[in-house]
Amino acid sequence: MADEYVQAITTFNCAVDGTPYAVGAGDTFRTNDPVVKAHKELFGPMKVRDSRREVRRPYGAALLETASAAPGERRTRGRQAAAEPPAAAPEEAPVAATTASEV
Repeated sequence: MADEYVQAITTFNCAVDGTPYAVGAGDTFRTNDPVVKAHKELFGPMKVRDSRREVRRPYGAALLETASAAPGERRTRGRQAAAEPPAAAPEEAPVAATTASEV
């Protein structure tokens, strides 16, 4: 006979027969565990993910770029724009030197 398991649906602290327990949401327990027996309302069926199914992606995930090429896909580097030469500073008109006699 296979053991049956349940998961905590919330985080809680309790004491069973004088022993303190700290239980986190998602923690797995056997159905015959004293904590489960004392607090059945805080446990639910265990959620098992089927790894063979495709994982649902969040909205917009199709727009993300992957780090490596898929089988048969060729990756190329895009053309890089040519760097523009730095702009020259505008030239200032030379200031004529004045002498003391011109003042």
